[in-house]
Amino acid sequence: MLKERFFRLFISTNPISNIQKLLFLSILLTSFFLFTSLYHLEPGGYLFIEYANALAFGKDHLTPNVSVRDIGYPLLLWMSGYPYHQSLIGIALINAIMAMLIPPLIYLITRPVLPKGSYYIALATIFSLSPFYYIKWIHHDHPYIFFTVLSLFFLCTFIDKKKSTYLYAMTFTVIIASLIRPAGNLFFIFFIATAFIFVRGSLLRYMICCIIAVLSLTIYTYHRHDFFDQYKPLQTYNGGQLFYNLYLNSTRYGITLSPELGPNMKKITDSLYQSTIKLEETSQYEKFLKLYVYPYNTNEFIKRVYTFPARYYLEMLYRFTKNDQTFMKASLEIIQKYPWYPFAYTARNSWYLLYKPGYAHTKYDINLFGKSNIQDAYPFDSKDELELTSLSDRALRELDFDNFEHKPHIAFTLIHYVKSIFCKCYLFFTKLMFYLMTISWIAVFLKFGGRFFLNDKWKNLIELTLANKLDTYITVLTLYLFQSILMVAALVDPILRFHNHLIPFKIILASFGLVILIRLIKSSSHQTNLVTDTMVENIIFSKRQKIISIFLLLLATVLLISWSEYIIVNTK
Repeated sequence: MLKERFFRLFISTNPISNIQKLLFLSILLTSFFLFTSLYHLEPGGYLFIEYANALAFGKDHLTPNVSVRDIGYPLLLWMSGYPYHQSLIGIALINAIMAMLIPPLIYLITRPVLPKGSYYIALATIFSLSPFYYIKWIHHDHPYIFFTVLSLFFLCTFIDKKKSTYLYAMTFTVIIASLIRPAGNLFFIFFIATAFIFVRGSLLRYMICCIIAVLSLTIYTYHRHDFFDQYKPLQTYNGGQLFYNLYLNSTRYGITLSPELGPNMKKITDSLYQSTIKLEETSQYEKFLKLYVYPYNTNEFIKRVYTFPARYYLEMLYRFTKNDQTFMKASLEIIQKYPWYPFAYTARNSWYLLYKPGYAHTKYDINLFGKSNIQDAYPFDSKDELELTSLSDRALRELDFDNFEHKPHIAFTLIHYVKSIFCKCYLFFTKLMFYLMTISWIAVFLKFGGRFFLNDKWKNLIELTLANKLDTYITVLTLYLFQSILMVAALVDPILRFHNHLIPFKIILASFGLVILIRLIKSSSHQTNLVTDTMVENIIFSKRQKIISIFLLLLATVLLISWSEYIIVNTK
């Protein structure tokens, strides 16, 4: 009986039961990673904490570098109560709740086109562990993934139902996502344009959404102007981000940058030239400095900065120039001189993100662009101690306790067993997803372009394989995936961490490709009923399902409280 119930967890039944089973599995895995994984303070994460403290106690608590961060994640830290009780428990609980909700949201996104198959897509998302990657990271990754999934849920539901309520909900969640991570700054334009193209209808509702977005942007701009008025040259890092790949990839594409490219490149060079480069011997860059900085006089060093681009040279340029607009203008000078150049490295990085992610410029060496350690894809045992001094005593006690030395040996064994399987399968499934996604894209291309060269038999076959608006969903999710990939490819390296953000959406598109392949195989076997999924609209909670829902709510509450109590008791 127990064995039968266990296997039922992995079989699609009705919508309410499916969501309940997904929630149950998500609650179990969320709790597992809360207890077993480690906190991780990503480099630059301390700036979010300083921002949150400033929101609570005033801008006197700010430092200049905080201005490069957006307000979304600091607001979540503030809502978690961190500035007041100085504990990381609150933000971890918020992340945990988001993790629990991602698989049911994936199910609801895909259900309109695959009422039965959507359950297995959501299960695949759970097995990929992608909803749980960053629940204990002090960084914006996890909320960003959650709010992009939530935004796509509202967009797809609006396309399916055509109700304005979902359009307005999408607008608010997209605005939140754009405030969490700079990569989301163009989200609203993409989402509102996609909604209009695939639904149309009254222009008034789209205008209302645009007004809401403009008002939100205006209020946020005023906040930044008031909050960071003393740090105006550093208020953004968009210029520095654009300069990143333009600088680091230059010699790889036969380009040698120089101050002669324009007045802003000269300003950057002069700022470095006029600065005294002195760092403590205890610096984490000591080896780099001894090899690539100290042996050269000033003129030789300036020449090397452009002849052998390196990430730490780039950090020096940022540190001594201290004006983001100068980097933006310098970037435009480079693009004006070499207009093909950004397309070259963006195309290369996009390919890596699609097919074989995990490439980056090394930080402590000269112009090395190579493959990362596959274990970097596994974020549950990451630990960074470079910025711990920025945390409160309370938070430091939590980090000091929450490590494998204080966990049962079985936790250590389990987490490393999971890691071993995860790392062995990661790149194989990434490539498999690419091939299945390609099937989706070919099918959509044949539907829209095949009218010019396909006969009626093939046209009908393609129509059947893309039934139930499957082509619409493939197009929407592909557009989202590619705009996300292009943003990463143009501005940063195609590292495994950024690829992890894309996995839920790749899983959906790959699953659509698998469905298309299965339908084509059925067709070749002369099975005419290619589309067997049917939508059940009138969903009613049974008494048993209500009881199960209450049980799931209590289970999640008990597990989250238990973890919180476990941390509090051991870190007094």
